[in-house]
Amino acid sequence: MAWPVRRTVGGWSPRPLPRRGFADLLAARRSHRALARPTLGDVLDVVAAATLVGFLLPGDPLGRSRRTAPSAGALHPISVVVLRPGPLPMRVDPWSGRLQALRPADGAALHRGAERLHEMLPDGEPTFLALLGDLGLVDAAYANPGSLLWRDAGALLATLHLCASALGLGFCPLGALGGEVAAALFPNESRVVACGAAALGVPNTPAPAEQ
Repeated sequence: MAWPVRRTVGGWSPRPLPRRGFADLLAARRSHRALARPTLGDVLDVVAAATLVGFLLPGDPLGRSRRTAPSAGALHPISVVVLRPGPLPMRVDPWSGRLQALRPADGAALHRGAERLHEMLPDGEPTFLALLGDLGLVDAAYANPGSLLWRDAGALLATLHLCASALGLGFCPLGALGGEVAAALFPNESRVVACGAAALGVPNTPAPAEQ
């Protein structure tokens, strides 16, 4: 799917996450609901760690690649949109590693989507992530692509959560799909599916142990 890119934003490049033992990382992972505003650089580093292409299968017509999150057939059909205060949403292009400012077709729908996500976590100023899936890409490779798209969305959410924990940030998957964000960026595009949303920020309070 062709992203509505308004411009490429300079001045940022991905930084590797801190090295941390995997058992320690698993033990540290929590869901945090009270989140202060993170730096843009930290947010982008989390997204980049979970989505950047590590290896591309040469000559593959579907652009299969290896990334940190597992994906059916190495298709990686889920993209992450970053929503912060300001007029434009953003994304990290997984192929180039460049930051892109996006041009919404419907600014009012985008605002409604951001407000709805914020209402779910009113305490604090997190950055929100919306997951948008390319159903057409999966459909080109598999029958019954919907279940694989949802599986990939869950795998990517879990990977983003672990990447946030590695950087010491709080993360909270939300009970919303981000349909307004999809409609704002891709109006009347049936193959673009809103697949989930999450909040990312600096934890204000410790999370309960049972999470």
